[in-house]
Amino acid sequence: MAVRTRRSEGFTLVEMLVVITIIGMLAAILLPAVQGAREAARSLQCRSNLENLAAATDNYESSFNQYPGYQNTLGTTRTKGSWTMALFPYLEASAVFDALTDDEPANDRYPYMAVLNCPSDVSQAEGDFPSLSYVANAGWAGNVDNGVYTAADSIHDGIFVDRFDDAGNPFDDRKPNLNKDTVSKNDGAQYTLLFSENLHEARQPTTLQNRANTWVAFEQPAYNIEGLGAEPLAPKRYTVFVWHNTAVGYPVRLINGDKYSDLARVDNSTMDAARPSAFHVGGVNVVFAGGNSLFMRESIDYRVYQQLCTPNDKKSNIPNAASLRAISDADFE
Repeated sequence: MAVRTRRSEGFTLVEMLVVITIIGMLAAILLPAVQGAREAARSLQCRSNLENLAAATDNYESSFNQYPGYQNTLGTTRTKGSWTMALFPYLEASAVFDALTDDEPANDRYPYMAVLNCPSDVSQAEGDFPSLSYVANAGWAGNVDNGVYTAADSIHDGIFVDRFDDAGNPFDDRKPNLNKDTVSKNDGAQYTLLFSENLHEARQPTTLQNRANTWVAFEQPAYNIEGLGAEPLAPKRYTVFVWHNTAVGYPVRLINGDKYSDLARVDNSTMDAARPSAFHVGGVNVVFAGGNSLFMRESIDYRVYQQLCTPNDKKSNIPNAASLRAISDADFE
């Protein structure tokens, strides 16, 4: 009579190792896909934020027949404020705008606002700080005089100019009226950049005390808040992006230029930090004056980038502007 051997229940050690190996391999395959899907969702939300800013800008332009400036005179108190503050009434943030332009102190004067922050921007932590991931197209950086950039507000060179009414500013009378009609009849609103992402805070040197990633951007020390330091902020460095005559020898001026290098941290006292950059791999989300948005590749030719920043290439300060050819979607997609 045959004797039956009873097989022990459960897995053997070898079987367990095989199962663990298979699970590990599946996790290794699936994890990048999950992370990629999450990043894609964050990038889409980021682009949605930019589109909301563009829609708010359209509403502002319809109300005033001009675009807001990179700094503006706001409210009856004639407060100096950045483009973000000028748009608050069109971003369902009228209460914040009223608090900013009221002489009475308010606890909700400087809130965190999700629409002003990219979900992929790890330097922005939701909380009490008025952080900012987005910057506006201020056009040409201007000439350099003894190491200082001179004013460069021209309707041919960018969208957001200085609109703060300052009688002591020698350039105060240079406030050209730039509206959507002007942009549309020249290079076209769909080919003129309006907003982009930017990594000011992520690239900030540890020796610089002021945080650059803020929509506050007052130049009045009396309005400084905890965490911003004692020095006044400069809105044309911290809330805009610009183009230069050349990027040759200055890789940081390129899209995402040197963002992966710890040695390339930019001192925000210069205009070199003001360029499109993002935590997304390979490019940056942007939105145009026409409301169209896209993910612009970081390998874009700098001359094309200059053209995308200027509402009127032929009359801009782009070197040899007369020789520029018309750009197409293929140049920046």
